[in-house]
Amino acid sequence: MFEKILVPLDTSPMAEQVLPYTIELARAFNSSVYVLNICEAHKGHDITSCQTYLDTEVSGLKNSLAGQAKAVKSELITGSPGEKILSYAQSEKVNLIIMTSHGRSGVTLWPIGSTVDKVLRRTGVPLIIVKVKEAQGASLQTELFKKILVPLDGSELGAKVVPYVAEIAAKMGSEVILFQVIETAKHVHSLGRIDTVPFVEGELDSLKKRAAEFLEQKSRKFAESRAKVSTLVKAGNVAEEILKYADENSCSLIALSSHGHSGFESWIIGSITSKVLNAGKKSLLFVPAIEP
Repeated sequence: MFEKILVPLDTSPMAEQVLPYTIELARAFNSSVYVLNICEAHKGHDITSCQTYLDTEVSGLKNSLAGQAKAVKSELITGSPGEKILSYAQSEKVNLIIMTSHGRSGVTLWPIGSTVDKVLRRTGVPLIIVKVKEAQGASLQTELFKKILVPLDGSELGAKVVPYVAEIAAKMGSEVILFQVIETAKHVHSLGRIDTVPFVEGELDSLKKRAAEFLEQKSRKFAESRAKVSTLVKAGNVAEEILKYADENSCSLIALSSHGHSGFESWIIGSITSKVLNAGKKSLLFVPAIEP
């Protein structure tokens, strides 16, 4: 599933925080790893120093993997980071991009809203965004795939993430929580605007029952996995409940699909993915879903 993994670096320790997880994945999936260093001359970098940095990182990665991955390749590129990451991923037909939420200048170089946001919105392959530890000497989360929260919305497009999580769980022995939040009110169009209307008595219970049945159906995808799988339905604000559960239950990763019942605009660009990524403290596995 993850035969080719792309790892963008920018010469910063923050961006390098992605490497332990890359090693873990490459070992589990026997992947080829593509290390991409984007050298930005206008930021004061020169080609020679960028190449030296890249060679050093690739050498260290090869030593850490010790032949437990199919191959380790590298390339030095100049230009706009977001555009170059996307074009390289397409040209090399990678199956996964893994990068940190921030890079060389902390929250100002790869802010969510520029490079990471551009890749998130336009990627055609799964993307893992590792939330960085900014404090000096902060210990890294070493078990990124230990406990995975999978928010679903009852749609097949929203469930496109499930096979990827099932494959990771099978390789890593992850604990998986299939999670659905039912909004306590529905949105209706009236007089050219969208209003929020509370559910009538019994309607919310019916939605919860339907959600539980959907989650149970999707849990069967893990039948042949060594993963521990549970399901949970809650009512409330979707993004807030996802973040609250992830924090209170020490989830290591949140896995989301790009589409849901309400389509691309509200699921990725709107409140759900944006809030989970920007307001949350957890790393994110994002799987783009393409409508049939």
